[in-house]
Amino acid sequence: MMYVRIFSRVGLMLILAVAMVACTENASGPNTSEVLNSGDLALLLAVQDDVQQLDDGGIVPLDSAYGVFSIGWNQFITPDQQEETTGSHAFAVAYDELSAIGIRRKAGGVDLGDVSVSYAGNSIALSEKATRMGGFIYSLFNHPRNTTAQEIEFVGGETYQMIISGSDNFTPLTVALTAPSSAISVDSPANGDTVDAAQDLVINWSGGTTDDPVLLKIVAHDRPGGPKGRHGHKPGDRPMPHEMPGAVFVTLDNNPGTYTVTAAELQDLLGDAASQHLAVHVSQVVKSTITHDGNPYIAALRTGDRVILTIQ
Repeated sequence: MMYVRIFSRVGLMLILAVAMVACTENASGPNTSEVLNSGDLALLLAVQDDVQQLDDGGIVPLDSAYGVFSIGWNQFITPDQQEETTGSHAFAVAYDELSAIGIRRKAGGVDLGDVSVSYAGNSIALSEKATRMGGFIYSLFNHPRNTTAQEIEFVGGETYQMIISGSDNFTPLTVALTAPSSAISVDSPANGDTVDAAQDLVINWSGGTTDDPVLLKIVAHDRPGGPKGRHGHKPGDRPMPHEMPGAVFVTLDNNPGTYTVTAAELQDLLGDAASQHLAVHVSQVVKSTITHDGNPYIAALRTGDRVILTIQ
């Protein structure tokens, strides 16, 4: 089974620019390490968006979970710097109602106590972050002023445990997530390649598991700024990335290692705008549903890679 969404209007801001939403929403919040920062919310929204895309494809029933426990690795290539960076993420959030993890959920969840990630003899504590609208999210991120960045190393085949000490509102829980032998990596086209929009675009990747779903996001980039660029927007909430124009979103229910975007789809994607770049993002979510205290939660381990292409 394959699920595809194609949006034809161009002018989509970068997927990573959801961080700008978070910055705006947290601009008046206290400047302490206990407050959810833009990086935290950007990652939360990014994983929510992946889960929403899986829900749209009928793979994960979004309205039947009380929260998400997630560990993952994503390779990003910024269009301005063209530099590859690999970052790990981990977060935990649990609510006291169904449908709480849906799009644009800005409030945090219940108190989980202490949360840490244990793997290969290492233990890394997650920071408890309060949100402006109440509640807590537990994240790997420190405050930007902190000089020591915490990273979770990717170890192929390793079982990662998220250990939750619990509180009056949540009993202790250990969530186990096993990494694939290798992370998702885009093999071709290579970052910086030039592609002909009049030809089919064949995307090849390796890594991940064989049977778990793969998500592809092919995004047309417009100007870097200005009223029609990624910094221009109307007041109010932006749509989530999977709802935005100027992109092709594909959900595959397994991992074939290749996908072809037809020339017609590319033309639909680009429309009549002068977009000069495409971002191709391939990710895989190894997910499971766990039951705790009678409530279902989503446990997700995510790896991804992204390349930026020049349009000919």
